[in-house]
Amino acid sequence: MTSLEHLVEPLSGALAALTEDESLIISRPGSLDPTLTDGSNRFVQFTRFGSDLRAESVGDRYLEGADQLTPDQVTVLLELGWETPDEGGNYWGQWEEPVPLGMVAAMAVRTLQLVHGVEHIEQLDIDGSPEITRTFRDAPGAM
Repeated sequence: MTSLEHLVEPLSGALAALTEDESLIISRPGSLDPTLTDGSNRFVQFTRFGSDLRAESVGDRYLEGADQLTPDQVTVLLELGWETPDEGGNYWGQWEEPVPLGMVAAMAVRTLQLVHGVEHIEQLDIDGSPEITRTFRDAPGAM
């Protein structure tokens, strides 16, 4: 598997730039089943609520069939530090200031690799607040 570790620093910078009610979503669109052309998106997403940062990784509520999380993937999510799904249905984490941005970014990148099957950067879609999306895409080492 190709390392995406070079995304940790640009992601940390984008998370630092998030302001209240802004978001950033990094997704791997399509199915993990290579025989399907369509399927559930695998993602991690980030939102600021005041000074708190909330991160989420997709849960089974939003995944279907072969795209649902395996027991091993759930174990990895928990080992990486994600909390079990709350009423929103996604695995989550929330941090107050000072937010450990490097740790959150590393956790997200490892999740994309180990749980969501991302092997190279071309598999990723970036969406969110225009300024934050631009901050992430334009950072050295990013996309």
